[in-house]
Amino acid sequence: MGTKARGLRVPEEQEKEIEREGEERGQSWSGAALELLTEAVQR
Repeated sequence: MGTKARGLRVPEEQEKEIEREGEERGQSWSGAALELLTEAVQR
């Protein structure tokens, strides 16, 4: 499956949380955001 660039407005609080998760997981901000979104959708 290919990828498509999208814009997303993220409140500052969630932006910081995504950054923290990315650091813990050893991922970039985009990688962490994508993984978190995937996890949320699969629930």
